[in-house]
Amino acid sequence: MSEPDITIARPRKTVTLCTALDLHAQWERAQDALERARQASGESTYAGTNPAERAAAEEVSSLEDRMREHTLVFTIEAMPRKSWAEYEAKHPPRPDVDVDKTYGINISTLDDAIGPSVVEVTNADGSPRAWSSEKWPVLAEQLSNSQWEPFAKGVLEVNRGVSRAPFSRVASRIQRSSRS
Repeated sequence: MSEPDITIARPRKTVTLCTALDLHAQWERAQDALERARQASGESTYAGTNPAERAAAEEVSSLEDRMREHTLVFTIEAMPRKSWAEYEAKHPPRPDVDVDKTYGINISTLDDAIGPSVVEVTNADGSPRAWSSEKWPVLAEQLSNSQWEPFAKGVLEVNRGVSRAPFSRVASRIQRSSRS
């Protein structure tokens, strides 16, 4: 059998992870302080002429910048079809767990698929980070469930749900409007 003359790039998806979400509570407080400063100034615009409002806005922006500095972007790639089928066969849903039944797989074993599916990790600015799949178990152990779920859903999506090029209606409308 000869090699096909078609090259396949398997589906990929990115998952963003902020490693300093402890700052989120500070950001919420700063956001509340900004809203109070805006209400106290009586301004309905975002002119920022009130010094208290400007200071509160600077604090919000500073916290956003700090969280962005601690943000990583993980690129997940689908497994080859045969490998995914073998993975699913090896990890069938547990009969007494509803979420397993919903996804048709033992969700608690997804870490075995997530680590090898991560093909690249970058900082938020796009600069590369050193990564190997052996690092996933250590990272996964530290994640909250809400931080872990996007990785799990990402692996399920690239292996089960992405088979065609995406289409953005918004981008298409904007481009059509700009041509008129």
